[in-house]
Amino acid sequence: MRQIQKALDVIAVLLLWLGAATMILMMLQIMAEVVLRTFFRSTIPGTEEIVSAYYMIGCAFLPLAWVQRSRGHVMVTVFTMWLPPRPAAALDAAAYLVCAVATGIFAYAGLHEAMAMTREREILIGTMDVVVWPSRWFVPLGLAGMLLYLVLQAVADLTWAVKGGEPRLAPVTSEH
Repeated sequence: MRQIQKALDVIAVLLLWLGAATMILMMLQIMAEVVLRTFFRSTIPGTEEIVSAYYMIGCAFLPLAWVQRSRGHVMVTVFTMWLPPRPAAALDAAAYLVCAVATGIFAYAGLHEAMAMTREREILIGTMDVVVWPSRWFVPLGLAGMLLYLVLQAVADLTWAVKGGEPRLAPVTSEH
């Protein structure tokens, strides 16, 4: 199980860095747009389209695997914080499996949409035409990474809850 987690960690780090790159590029382009508008009464054509179709999607979806890697998504523990560790792990596993099903449905829908928009070579028409079909792949990529962690963590938690032995896959702190 640890080898699978290590392989997933490589993918999560890559997706995290791609998400970070989209955020940095978004900040730089918006700053340049503001400077050009303020001092030169000019703009960068397509900024609004590029920001909304690429950067915002990349920032939101690409890091999802990293967030799930560290179990950083919202968990409501009001009713479970007093449970013994093994029943709490079983409940966490059940919650992860339900989330995995929902995430799988969203990932499938995103994949279906990305394939359709790739076939159509989708563009966004605004101040200039922007090819946006490549950004449609950010959604299924990010969700697939999250889904893999949800399944891995559910199996690890359920195994530990039933058998004991090797400790649960703990939330991972950043060592990258």
